Amino acid sequence: MAKKKHLLLGTVDVGWRIKQFQRFAKDHLSDRLESSSLVYYHVPSSVHRTAYDRPYNIHHRPKWTRLPIKLMEFFRALIIFDQFHFISGETLLNRRLRRWEFRCYKWLGKELTMHFVGSDIRDPYRVFDQEERLVRGQLPEKSESLDWQRRLIEDAETYAHHILVSTPDLLDVCPQAVYYPVLIDLEDLGELIPDVEEKKSDEEILIVHAPSNPAIKGSAAIDSVMKNILDETTLPVRYINTAHTDELGPDSQYNLSRQSLFQLYRQAHIVIDQMLIGWYGLQALEALMCNCQVITYIRPDLESHLAKGCPIRSSSLYDLENTMRTAIDQVRAGGYDHRAGRKWVLEEHTIDENHQALLDCWL
Repeated sequence: MAKKKHLLLGTVDVGWRIKQFQRFAKDHLSDRLESSSLVYYHVPSSVHRTAYDRPYNIHHRPKWTRLPIKLMEFFRALIIFDQFHFISGETLLNRRLRRWEFRCYKWLGKELTMHFVGSDIRDPYRVFDQEERLVRGQLPEKSESLDWQRRLIEDAETYAHHILVSTPDLLDVCPQAVYYPVLIDLEDLGELIPDVEEKKSDEEILIVHAPSNPAIKGSAAIDSVMKNILDETTLPVRYINTAHTDELGPDSQYNLSRQSLFQLYRQAHIVIDQMLIGWYGLQALEALMCNCQVITYIRPDLESHLAKGCPIRSSSLYDLENTMRTAIDQVRAGGYDHRAGRKWVLEEHTIDENHQALLDCWL
């Protein structure tokens, strides 16, 4: 019988991946793989309940303790683990020591997976510049990386056994990677919204935009389009941009909890996702699961990566006002089949249906 492998998942949990990765490993691979998790940062419980084997909020600790903690965890991990799966470009040590860290993994025969998710290797300032081009109806330029991001990509290409990216535009800057789409955690979703039916008003049309980073998501341009529509329409339309809410107080970097976000999605008829990057994110999938129409911008040269039957409506900022008016009319006419969105997510974006890339990395 082959020796069981030991996998460490860490150290930043962007997109709530770690819990479902661990659950999948436990449920389906327990005879071949044992997984553990370590994070150096986790969101407050007021935002979302999370669970990790070794959680730190290292940025809340005195600066002089941070590197000793990381060194302690690094040497401990070298003894215990055979494989490392790092999300969002952050590893056990700091960036200055990353190449030495990777060399240690190579010298000791450890397997390394780097899982990039966006601004870890995509220049965010270039994304900002796309807005003006898209508003004018021009095609966006391809993604590029900053110098420190290029060094991260080079290190990954040199030392990692596997590289995953969560959106296909990242293949512009890391062509050796494998596109592995964002997944929705059905167990987590079931806890947040046990019942998504019969919550949408027949009296008004609710449109929601919930940006994690308003500048990167094109929120200012979206707000401008929605202002034009609200100023002109006689229909009962309400628009909420959650970046303008302050549920968790002025000292929090988060606007509202995931529980509150899902309550909004249960009520919303239309959700506007991100309009600059050229692909959809986790919130688009969550909105589809809550029976919403979803509008985002899909870069034309990336459409070949769309799974068959994708129900997401693509619109550039140049066309967004017309797209929104059409979507509103469709809601009024009762012409949107929300079941198609839920069915597509269940078929294409759950770990039970889409896990081959993980097996290729771990086994």
